[in-house]
Amino acid sequence: ASQYPRRVSVQIRIKGIPIVAPLTTLIKNISPTVLLRDAGDTLRPAAAVNEDGSVNSEATPAKQGEAITLYLTGYGQTRMSSSIVGQEAEVRPLVYFSVWASETLVSSPADRQHSVWRTVVRVPRMTNASSGATPIVVLLDGVQSNTATIWLR
Repeated sequence: ASQYPRRVSVQIRIKGIPIVAPLTTLIKNISPTVLLRDAGDTLRPAAAVNEDGSVNSEATPAKQGEAITLYLTGYGQTRMSSSIVGQEAEVRPLVYFSVWASETLVSSPADRQHSVWRTVVRVPRMTNASSGATPIVVLLDGVQSNTATIWLR
């Protein structure tokens, strides 16, 4: 079995002739993904729960400064720090609301297989931000997730 992360050397050639000097890159076995509540919705609403326990939606948006729970997958084998459900991850994901970084409060497996992770973040207080659908992305160990939407007021 291959071990990740691993370094590989790459050289780009055209018709056997190198066009750039060889470079070394790091391959990671992760692909963070924000789980969606409705993948058919063009806004791609995140599967998220507001601090008050309501499902995040246009009708029940989160407030800036409150905690919100997101469900993620794609942590890869390197993120499985324990077989105990609820134990913290070695590397915490960083969640961006538009261009504002949130504070990650908790990130732990939501199931025994570690296929889904429960991540609680504090919605950042965004200056000059309007309410409504707000795009989010997750960075996990430098790898970016899909874009999803959180509703804010």
